[in-house]
Amino acid sequence: MSKPFTDESGKAYFYLTLIKLHHKDSNFRPHYLCRCKCGKEKVIRLDCIKSGNTKSCGCYSKEFNKKRLLTYITKHGGSGTRLYKTWKNMRERCSAFGKKKGKNYADMGVTVCEEWNDFEVFRDWAINNDYADNLTLDRIDVTCGYEPSNCRWITLQEQERNRRNSIYIEYNGVRKHLKEWAEELNIKYHTLYQRYKKNKEPELVLRPYKHGNKVI
Repeated sequence: MSKPFTDESGKAYFYLTLIKLHHKDSNFRPHYLCRCKCGKEKVIRLDCIKSGNTKSCGCYSKEFNKKRLLTYITKHGGSGTRLYKTWKNMRERCSAFGKKKGKNYADMGVTVCEEWNDFEVFRDWAINNDYADNLTLDRIDVTCGYEPSNCRWITLQEQERNRRNSIYIEYNGVRKHLKEWAEELNIKYHTLYQRYKKNKEPELVLRPYKHGNKVI
């Protein structure tokens, strides 16, 4: 015989406050609409909350990882960490006295904002803006320099699509990188690239056409 149901609306667990019962699943397990400490609302299964497996809407884990990363980098003074190397390379690229690649950046007018000459300031910004060791520092507008409002952390694949020579095509009001069009249309990138070199009209680049029974 199953236990009588007791409504737990109003109770708080970790970062979550249970607002009201949302539904019961096919196994009669209650799911509650919860409000997280950060203000976000989310429907979560009650037993996951009570066991401690789910402590928040997801912000607790992110906050914990930020603190752990900050502790590690601070403990080691930053030196030797991947983030420190990223900061150092960023400044070298924009220095007229740095590496050859850096001279090119300086010639193009790409600079580092004054506040980011301090590694600790850069470090704090990075940690508070979802830095992870598998991400790279990217300038949103490649014509502008390194500063908080123009930088983000993205994957290497995403960064490759933000280069100056990246090919973007707008078709039917949608603008995408040529690689994204290739993925969406299931056509080889090389095929679309060759079409683009011959004729840059979106309709001719993106529209599949047949050679016998084969789309090329």
